[in-house]
Amino acid sequence: MNNNHQSPSTKPLVLPIVSPFFLSGMRREVEDVVELMQNIQSQLTVKEAAQTSVLSKSWLHAWSTFPNLRFDVGRGKSMKLVDVERTLIRYHHDNTPIKRFDLKIDIENQESASQAEKWIGDVTTKTCLKEISLSLLLWGASFRLPDEILASGNLTKIRVSAPRIHPNSIWMTMTKPVIKCVSSLRELHLEGVSISEEALHHILSSCCLLEKIELLHSCEGFKTIKIKNLPRLYELNISFVSLYENSTALEISDVPKLGVFSYYIRDVFQSHIPLVIEPLNSHSISMRKVRRLMLGDVITDNTCLDI
Repeated sequence: MNNNHQSPSTKPLVLPIVSPFFLSGMRREVEDVVELMQNIQSQLTVKEAAQTSVLSKSWLHAWSTFPNLRFDVGRGKSMKLVDVERTLIRYHHDNTPIKRFDLKIDIENQESASQAEKWIGDVTTKTCLKEISLSLLLWGASFRLPDEILASGNLTKIRVSAPRIHPNSIWMTMTKPVIKCVSSLRELHLEGVSISEEALHHILSSCCLLEKIELLHSCEGFKTIKIKNLPRLYELNISFVSLYENSTALEISDVPKLGVFSYYIRDVFQSHIPLVIEPLNSHSISMRKVRRLMLGDVITDNTCLDI
């Protein structure tokens, strides 16, 4: 009796050699598909874009990593503070890029104000952030923009709007300014923001490639508004309320491409007494290339524009 047992022959497992260039190409193809899906989602409303996530796992992945975040939180809105918090926690945990951050929020108490301040501070530290838009409606709370608001090195546009329906306001003190977007920032829009004269001039003198500046009701109490050494500046819009006893001087120089200029001052008392204002420095303003000029209550007898 032959007790010898012959085991079946085993062939060594041979794995195909995959070129790293092949894997890299596949990765790029997947990224391209996701980017295409995200481009489609960006053309939809937030609700419609979210509904695409049920189509397939690919659409779900595209929606869950969408780089443009838009939040509308407040009274009567379906989105709540906790929804924003959960989304941002997930994005930070997965290190998902945020290229655009758009936040519209009704701030009803100091707790929600502190929470929103933290969100903004966390988002603006992302190096991939290119645009930030904030619409802040205050109800019984004060709000201070974090010093890191300009900390992203790729930031091209910043917009902060705060309708003044409440005595509290948005503060932008920048006690420890962190400005890393000196070579990227192109647009600055501040409306209803209480910014210090020193902080504003520090921003404008650092970000020399600005193309559009809007300062709406954000320069009250300034002694001087300096717009200097901005070779690419094309559009400049300034408006604010002035007390008749105050004097605000506007100095503009070395802005060779200025094409749209709007400057408006309103008397807070709406009196018929002429304002004591030094609005235009005739020695530093050249309007030779301005195509659209709007001036309100700023022309005085000693004003002379180089047109």
